[in-house]
Amino acid sequence: MFAGIFAAGVGLIVLIVASIRLSIEDNSQFVVFWSALYLVFAVVSGLSVEITRNVSMAGSVSNESGKPARHHISGITWIATGLVVALGFALMPVWRLALPTLTGLTNWIVCGALVFGVAGYIAQAGLIGALAGKQQWSLYSYQLSTYIICKK
Repeated sequence: MFAGIFAAGVGLIVLIVASIRLSIEDNSQFVVFWSALYLVFAVVSGLSVEITRNVSMAGSVSNESGKPARHHISGITWIATGLVVALGFALMPVWRLALPTLTGLTNWIVCGALVFGVAGYIAQAGLIGALAGKQQWSLYSYQLSTYIICKK
């Protein structure tokens, strides 16, 4: 719960600082980018829950040799990352509609930042889900705290 409150507070501070330091036009572009990034983050958040359930179930299911079955989360994570990267670059024309001042290299930089940010979040969701599923709470809390500090 504290992590969520901390993340929301830091996000609010980022928006306030951006509105003070950027021109109106630059701030409007930043807010569109920030909103798109967190829209995708909200959608991808379900991935960690699914991975947690998948990994925790792996300990209760046995294969033919009587050993716990292993579920490979890396495949799910790589597929999700690949889809997001492809979709992010496929939607570049939409960026031009949302932010008409983005042209040439600027468009590629903004799109690349969005895709890179989302791909990193997918990897983080996979890791946090696996740690929770394995009930490795000290590593889970350390990774989550580090992630929140680095994310903002």
